[in-house]
Amino acid sequence: MTGTWPLSEPTPVTDRLDEAFRHVDFAGCQVFVLLGHPRSDIGKGQLVARLAALAPGPATVVKFDGILNTNERGNHPSPNDDLATYRRFLPGIVMGWPNQILGGDVLLSFLREFGGTDWEHLSFVPHLSRFFLLTLHRAWVDAGRPDHLFVELGGTVFDQELTTYALPALSMLGTPTNARVTTALLSELPGGFVEPKTRSLQDCLTGSLRFGLLYDVLFLRVPERDPGDDELAALEAAVSAKLRRHLVHRPTPPRLVVVPTFEGPALDGYLDYLHRRRHLVADLGRPAAGVTITGGSGRRSEETREGTVPCAG
Repeated sequence: MTGTWPLSEPTPVTDRLDEAFRHVDFAGCQVFVLLGHPRSDIGKGQLVARLAALAPGPATVVKFDGILNTNERGNHPSPNDDLATYRRFLPGIVMGWPNQILGGDVLLSFLREFGGTDWEHLSFVPHLSRFFLLTLHRAWVDAGRPDHLFVELGGTVFDQELTTYALPALSMLGTPTNARVTTALLSELPGGFVEPKTRSLQDCLTGSLRFGLLYDVLFLRVPERDPGDDELAALEAAVSAKLRRHLVHRPTPPRLVVVPTFEGPALDGYLDYLHRRRHLVADLGRPAAGVTITGGSGRRSEETREGTVPCAG
């Protein structure tokens, strides 16, 4: 007995999203995505702003906050605005679109454009996740199509505001969109140089696999101040070896960058430190135009594209 398959139902929304996605082209842009764990205030904004300042070409930063606010009145809902931090290093940052994307605005825009369909069921994946990627591409275009796009995903990697649709969208970046993608995680290393503990980090890396996340770079905060390159390299090698014993990686394990504690309102020395370690981060071969970092003994300075931040060194 042979059966007949019913004619497929029309899927106008899926078809429109697929057609729009076929036109997404990041033109070889280096897209650097930064997530955080285990807390939202771990310092992603301070890190990504400095990484963008070190990019060897035009760069911008886009912050995605998964919160359901729409920001229709232009008031940022958080007392700590990462965009102000970005602007210290990249004066072209706009305090809103295209450098800020709010989850509520993504949802509202999606429902206004597609929510009235009578033909198909809409879901977080694939519909909203694909719309999120289209929104990110539009932000990059409106920012002037820079060579380097840094994306900070607010909150923590396992927040529902990210896992429902933003993280699945990351799997669509890369070859189909003509983007070179680096995925990074900022976490912490309890015990620091004395007795480093990696269990929480292992759990995070394992849990990330559920969402197809394989990190290229791991930034690990430690409580100690900058102890010197030799000790840093030794700790990074020890932690990397420990992770290799306990986790399954792709052929190349993630690069580790230990992030010491920096003090003062300007986090003196942070930019200089990242400049020294830039060989561990993809495509950060030299400082961008307008960023001057002087080394050697004595007093140094962190010169941003907007001004000079004193650094005790």
